[in-house]
Amino acid sequence: MDGPLRLVLILMFVNLGLSVVLTVLMLILHRSLVNYELAHSALPVGATPEQVAILRNSLEAATWGRLVGVLVVSALYIWRASALRRGSRGAYRRMILICVVGLIGIVYLLTGAHTRCGCGSSRCCRASC
Repeated sequence: MDGPLRLVLILMFVNLGLSVVLTVLMLILHRSLVNYELAHSALPVGATPEQVAILRNSLEAATWGRLVGVLVVSALYIWRASALRRGSRGAYRRMILICVVGLIGIVYLLTGAHTRCGCGSSRCCRASC
């Protein structure tokens, strides 16, 4: 195995290890994470308990969705790493596709896609937040 491929595989498994740590932490701190997101949500001041419960349920579902996403990506990494080791040409193309999609996701998150008040700014413009 040549040097650049070895580096790619090492970085893939480092990323996989970090994903496992993130998954374990999210499982351990699940309730705290949902409570934090609920406390920093854009609920109106006089929200009813039903509205709070609906938001809490959606936040819990989103947390579990993130966990499943991390597990799926981890499985893909293991599958692609074994194909890269075998020298599969298709594995290189798929790895480039995975990198491009990942980069687009990171740019999407960094450009403020998840603002709290929906104003389009990366900083919340409401005093209640």
